[in-house]
Amino acid sequence: MDAARGIGIVLVVLGHVERGLVSGGLAASPFWAGLDFTLYTFHMPLFFLLAGMNVPRGLSKGWKSYVSGRLVTVAYPYVLWSLLQGSVLVVMSAFTNGKANFSDLLTIGWKPMSQFWFLYVLMFAQMTIMVLDLGLARRLVDRPVVLIGMAAVSLGACTFFPTDSLPQQFFHSLPFLMLGMALVPHLSSLEAAPLMKQPWFLWPLFAIACYLASRMGTNYNSLWVVPAAIAGIAATISTALILKGRWLSIAVALGAASMTIYVMHIMAAAGMRILMSKLGVPHIGWVYAVACTVSGVLLPWGAHFILARLGLLHWLGLAAPKRRKQDVAPALS
Repeated sequence: MDAARGIGIVLVVLGHVERGLVSGGLAASPFWAGLDFTLYTFHMPLFFLLAGMNVPRGLSKGWKSYVSGRLVTVAYPYVLWSLLQGSVLVVMSAFTNGKANFSDLLTIGWKPMSQFWFLYVLMFAQMTIMVLDLGLARRLVDRPVVLIGMAAVSLGACTFFPTDSLPQQFFHSLPFLMLGMALVPHLSSLEAAPLMKQPWFLWPLFAIACYLASRMGTNYNSLWVVPAAIAGIAATISTALILKGRWLSIAVALGAASMTIYVMHIMAAAGMRILMSKLGVPHIGWVYAVACTVSGVLLPWGAHFILARLGLLHWLGLAAPKRRKQDVAPALS
């Protein structure tokens, strides 16, 4: 699933870039609103599902190992990179859309900054899974019906909270983590299924589901969006499964660097937007979108290779410590 993660992280960068352009007044046509809804229906659920596929292995090591692993691969990078990015954005606030200040750094314990909501919600979702697993005598993984039932309850609960609030993000994301867990015993069959080798069928299916969901409103965390989210996830995984040669290698490499790209891409993309404006590049939405997305992917990707060569990835929360790699999966996997 490394290749699927690689495709997904590019979509995440694009999503944050287009939102930055819209909020900055550089992209105002209805196209951008449609792109935003389309991306946000499935790209973050994809990462929760992929993360869920690693949960059973973590639970099998015992709760102490599970908790310590999540502290290292989720909580630590959340705190470290929230502080680092927050500090950078305060310095850059005169040139960006945001009005950040250092007092915001004191609230990350209950108010995640920017893209770091994912790590915040992921940590709570993974701890919730652990508690449920302990309550069922460590048999949650072996009970897919229970997982699906809990996922349905969670999806229902998310409708009671305001759009994009932390509770709604939690209850909307938890089912996809559970779905990833439920799929683990069936991965071989899933990858061999003929339908999963036909992205040219799944992407149009996703487009139809996404259009129908949009007719019910623009809340991409609503129940109406779930079919589109599942179709988008299936289409992404299907695309990853048919990649070959250089494209497969690139997607896998991006997937391996997904944590680094995730925590750095906002700063890289914002820096490119500032540079382009300073150089007088005309404010054409798609030009900025392409340039900022490319820089938001490639600059952190390059940083990942440099940090890996220096042996600093795990110190910066971008990879599990070498002594635990066999036990603890990267946060975005």
